Amino acid sequence: MVPKFVIAVDRIPSEGWSVHIDLRSEQAGAIARERGWTRVEWVSGPEGSARVLRSGRDVFVTGEVRAVVRCTCVRCLERHDRAVTEAFHLTYVTDIDAEPGEHELRPEDMEVEALPGDTVDVADIAVEQVLLALPDHPVCHPDCRGLCPVCGTDRNRTPCDCRAQAPDPRFAALARWKSSRAS
Repeated sequence: MVPKFVIAVDRIPSEGWSVHIDLRSEQAGAIARERGWTRVEWVSGPEGSARVLRSGRDVFVTGEVRAVVRCTCVRCLERHDRAVTEAFHLTYVTDIDAEPGEHELRPEDMEVEALPGDTVDVADIAVEQVLLALPDHPVCHPDCRGLCPVCGTDRNRTPCDCRAQAPDPRFAALARWKSSRAS
């Protein structure tokens, strides 16, 4: 079982709570797997701080979290470590009027999330913020040359003399059309 940093909403004092976040990589990995993120390898678990405040039915969680995650470059498939630092400001509503049917969302509704239950789990929030800060397509460095599409050589390590493959013959008509338009 993963230890959690769970705070009961009704126990948040009027001055709020400050929370120090310090999760081990194994704890962060377990939380990420619970959320379906199975391909994330944590080098160092999230650490940072958060402040939890309550005002009426709203709960505000602000803070900053840092972690190091091992990623696979989408161009050359090399593993590399990526440091992530993410500041966050979240607003939760504890009792949303859940009338059945369709509702039109207002712009301010897009910045609020319903609190599932009567507790706030700061560990879940920290892991979520790191995961959301990761790029969809990580690259080891901006000028990564990637793998050769012909022979598979890592072009960052070894130059490749392969010529680009001939275009797919099914696209020949499209190529002729494109060149006729350029003339």
